[in-house]
Amino acid sequence: MDIEIFIGNLDDPDFDYGQGDWSGNCPSRISPFFPKPHNAFSYLIDLIGSGRIEGRQTDWGTWVAPLYPSEIVKLMEGLYEGDDLRYIVEIANQLIADQKYALVACEIG
Repeated sequence: MDIEIFIGNLDDPDFDYGQGDWSGNCPSRISPFFPKPHNAFSYLIDLIGSGRIEGRQTDWGTWVAPLYPSEIVKLMEGLYEGDDLRYIVEIANQLIADQKYALVACEIG
Protein backbone atom coordinates (compact mmCIF):
# COMPACT_ATOMS: atom_id res chain seq x y z
CA MET A 1 0.00 0.00 0.00
CA ASP A 2 1.35 3.41 -1.00
CA ILE A 3 0.89 6.54 1.06
CA GLU A 4 0.69 10.06 -0.29
CA ILE A 5 0.43 13.65 0.88
CA PHE A 6 -1.21 16.29 -1.30
CA ILE A 7 -3.41 19.37 -1.26
CA GLY A 8 -7.05 18.78 -2.02
CA ASN A 9 -10.16 20.79 -2.78
CA LEU A 10 -12.37 21.21 0.30
CA ASP A 11 -15.20 22.34 -2.00
CA ASP A 12 -15.17 19.11 -4.02
CA PRO A 13 -18.88 18.19 -4.35
CA ASP A 14 -18.02 14.49 -3.99
CA PHE A 15 -16.26 15.08 -0.67
CA ASP A 16 -18.02 15.54 2.67
CA TYR A 17 -15.70 16.70 5.44
CA GLY A 18 -18.32 16.39 8.17
CA GLN A 19 -20.54 13.46 7.26
CA GLY A 20 -18.62 11.28 4.84
CA ASP A 21 -19.49 7.63 4.42
CA TRP A 22 -15.87 6.39 4.61
CA SER A 23 -16.07 4.87 1.14
CA GLY A 24 -13.86 6.95 -1.12
CA ASN A 25 -14.48 10.14 0.88
CA CYS A 26 -11.35 11.98 -0.17
CA PRO A 27 -11.16 15.50 -1.63
CA SER A 28 -10.01 15.79 -5.23
CA ARG A 29 -6.30 16.43 -5.59
CA ILE A 30 -5.34 19.92 -6.79
CA SER A 31 -1.58 19.64 -6.26
CA PRO A 32 1.09 17.18 -7.23
CA PHE A 33 1.95 14.58 -4.62
CA PHE A 34 4.46 15.83 -2.06
CA PRO A 35 7.93 14.29 -2.23
CA LYS A 36 8.99 11.61 0.27
CA PRO A 37 5.63 11.34 2.06
CA HIS A 38 6.45 8.83 4.80
CA ASN A 39 7.44 11.22 7.61
CA ALA A 40 4.79 13.78 6.69
CA PHE A 41 2.09 11.08 6.55
CA SER A 42 2.72 9.89 10.12
CA TYR A 43 3.22 13.45 11.38
CA LEU A 44 -0.07 14.70 9.93
CA ILE A 45 -2.04 11.76 11.32
CA ASP A 46 -0.47 12.33 14.74
CA LEU A 47 -1.28 16.06 14.69
CA ILE A 48 -4.89 15.36 13.76
CA GLY A 49 -5.29 12.46 16.19
CA SER A 50 -3.88 14.44 19.11
CA GLY A 51 -6.03 17.49 18.35
CA ARG A 52 -3.02 19.78 17.82
CA ILE A 53 -4.50 20.81 14.48
CA GLU A 54 -8.06 20.71 13.20
CA GLY A 55 -8.67 17.67 11.07
CA ARG A 56 -10.28 14.26 10.94
CA GLN A 57 -10.23 10.88 9.37
CA THR A 58 -12.69 11.00 6.47
CA ASP A 59 -12.17 7.56 4.97
CA TRP A 60 -10.60 4.27 6.05
CA GLY A 61 -7.25 5.48 4.74
CA THR A 62 -7.66 9.26 4.48
CA TRP A 63 -7.00 12.05 6.98
CA VAL A 64 -7.78 15.68 6.12
CA ALA A 65 -6.70 18.93 7.78
CA PRO A 66 -8.32 22.16 6.48
CA LEU A 67 -5.49 24.69 6.37
CA TYR A 68 -4.47 27.94 4.76
CA PRO A 69 -1.48 27.73 2.37
CA SER A 70 0.78 29.47 4.91
CA GLU A 71 -0.20 26.89 7.54
CA ILE A 72 0.62 24.06 5.16
CA VAL A 73 4.08 25.51 4.57
CA LYS A 74 4.67 26.03 8.29
CA LEU A 75 3.77 22.39 9.04
CA MET A 76 6.03 21.09 6.30
CA GLU A 77 9.00 23.28 7.28
CA GLY A 78 9.92 20.88 10.07
CA LEU A 79 9.77 17.86 7.79
CA TYR A 80 11.26 19.04 4.52
CA GLU A 81 14.31 21.05 3.58
CA GLY A 82 16.18 22.20 0.51
CA ASP A 83 14.63 21.50 -2.88
CA ASP A 84 11.77 19.45 -1.39
CA LEU A 85 10.67 22.34 0.84
CA ARG A 86 11.06 24.85 -2.02
CA TYR A 87 8.81 22.59 -4.13
CA ILE A 88 6.07 22.63 -1.47
CA VAL A 89 6.41 26.41 -1.04
CA GLU A 90 6.01 26.84 -4.81
CA ILE A 91 2.83 24.74 -4.72
CA ALA A 92 1.42 26.73 -1.78
CA ASN A 93 2.27 30.05 -3.42
CA GLN A 94 -0.02 29.17 -6.34
CA LEU A 95 -3.02 28.89 -4.00
CA ILE A 96 -5.34 31.66 -2.78
CA ALA A 97 -3.77 32.87 0.47
CA ASP A 98 -6.99 33.46 2.43
CA GLN A 99 -8.72 30.24 1.40
CA LYS A 100 -8.49 26.94 3.25
CA TYR A 101 -7.49 23.78 1.43
CA ALA A 102 -7.38 20.16 2.45
CA LEU A 103 -3.96 18.86 3.43
CA VAL A 104 -4.52 15.18 2.77
CA ALA A 105 -2.67 12.12 4.03
CA CYS A 106 -3.99 9.01 2.31
CA GLU A 107 -3.33 5.39 1.62
CA ILE A 108 -3.54 4.56 -2.07
CA GLY A 109 -3.84 1.17 -3.63
